[in-house]
This record gives sequence, structure tokens and C-alpha cells, in this order.
Amino acid sequence: MEPGKALERELGQVLNPNNTLGELFAKYKSDKSTVHDYDKAYEECLETCKNQAGIVVEIGIGTNNPNIPSFMPKEYRPGASLRAFAEYLPRMQVIGGDIDKQILFQDDRIRTYFVNQKKKSTFSEITNAITTIKMPVRLIVIDGLHQPIADINSIIMLLPYLSEGGHLYIEDVFPSKQNYFIWGFALRLLNANRYEGNILQREHRCLIQIKRKH
Repeated sequence: MEPGKALERELGQVLNPNNTLGELFAKYKSDKSTVHDYDKAYEECLETCKNQAGIVVEIGIGTNNPNIPSFMPKEYRPGASLRAFAEYLPRMQVIGGDIDKQILFQDDRIRTYFVNQKKKSTFSEITNAITTIKMPVRLIVIDGLHQPIADINSIIMLLPYLSEGGHLYIEDVFPSKQNYFIWGFALRLLNANRYEGNILQREHRCLIQIKRKH
């Protein structure tokens, strides 16, 4: 992209007040606003840093491969939410991770890497990218396998990189007794330290919210 065009695109994103995150999720064919209302939580936590430098990390970028657990329907586009975050946050770098190597890609301010949430050692490429960029991690979204062990591994590997005031969210937690017990216990441990965690109720699924206080 020519330097003039890149600057024009970046300024347009900053100055356009109608570019809501929900509209961008819909534009790029993500279900985060059309099926769920996760965009509202993300907009709220990003309100004070929308035009600041930083990093957004998302695990699970939307494979359409039916042979991979938690795959997305064909009408949704792999990497859709990464593109929405990149457009909504014009000064932030966006890092994605997925178990499907066929959908990994690179774009303007977007980098994606292989990760298997059941194996903590596979997070190394993502954590190396975070430390190389040297910007505060403002938001982490876990939207991958949707299993407790996978989500907990993701927290263990990524939460230490979250900046002060930053948020980590775990999407699509089903409201079962088992999940309430697991996440209730995990959040009590986090709340006893430097974090503040909550279970945000949604119509069909829950959203786990973890904020770093200091």
C-alpha cells in the first residue's frame, strides 16, 4: 500500500464516528455482534484506549473446517474479528492464533500463528510476538475450542502479558453447573490477586471477563 493511501485509510478510521465495533464485526462476517452482543463489552473496555497504541490478541480465528472441533459455519469468514479489531483500533497491532494452519494469514497490522490450546508449549510464537512488538496488551479474547482445559491453558499462558487496565474475555461459556463451579473457583483465585473477574450473563451463553487492576 502506498504511504499516502495508508495514511488516508488510518485517518479515516480515526475520524469516522460511525465505525462502531458491532458494525465492523457484521461487515467482516463475524457473529460477535449479529448472533451475540459481545461487541458492547469490548467497546466499553476499549473506550479509553481506542486511539492509543497497543496489542489485541485473539485465540480462535474462525476455521470453517468441519473436521476441527468448534468450527464455524461457511457463511462466517476466518479472521473476521481480527480485521474488525484492526479497523476499529487504528494504532493497535492484532495477533491471532488458531489450530487450523490453513487459515493463518498476515495483513496490515495483523499477524496469526498456530496454537493448540491443549498444549501450552504451542503458545510460544504468540508470546514471542507480544514481547517483540513491545506495546501494552489491551485486550485478549479467547474464542477457540470452548473447553475448560483449553480456556484455562490460554489464561495461564496469556494473562501475565495483560497490561494494567486491560481485559481478557472468554467467549461462549455455556451456563452449566460444571462451568459455574469451574469459573467461580477460578475467578475467586484471580480476584484474590491483581485481577477482577466476573461472569457476564447472556441469553444463551456467558462471557467471562477478567480485568487486570494493577
